[in-house]
Amino acid sequence: MGQRAPGQTKKLIDAAKHWAGWRENPFSIDQAHIEAMRAFGTSEVAIAAAVARQSDHEFEVWPENWPILATFLSLARQWRWVAGGMGPPIRLGLDYPAVESVFRLTGVKSKDRAETFAALQLMEDGVMQVEIERAARK
Repeated sequence: MGQRAPGQTKKLIDAAKHWAGWRENPFSIDQAHIEAMRAFGTSEVAIAAAVARQSDHEFEVWPENWPILATFLSLARQWRWVAGGMGPPIRLGLDYPAVESVFRLTGVKSKDRAETFAALQLMEDGVMQVEIERAARK
């Protein structure tokens, strides 16, 4: 697999954050917003600009990151959680014994496992950042 460039690493982290619900541009606008803007005299040009600015749910993945992302997605149900007391459960991180099983079941080569695991940990950190930010907003 070779060494990952810094841009590749950031894209992997952003992919994990996107999976966890983070959006770089969380701005969204619906028909009710558009009608309210018109009611307040907003120009059609400004409305069009607002609609163009809204975020979408697509996320570009570089070809060299697909194998890592596929492994990460295979781990979607392999997170450790703890009861949150009176609140919702809290995500603690990936279940590492499950990572080894997924490596074997999905055919990650032995020589690639250390690098793949390191990339998965970066992605795990990205998900945890989203969880922390989400908890702070509540």
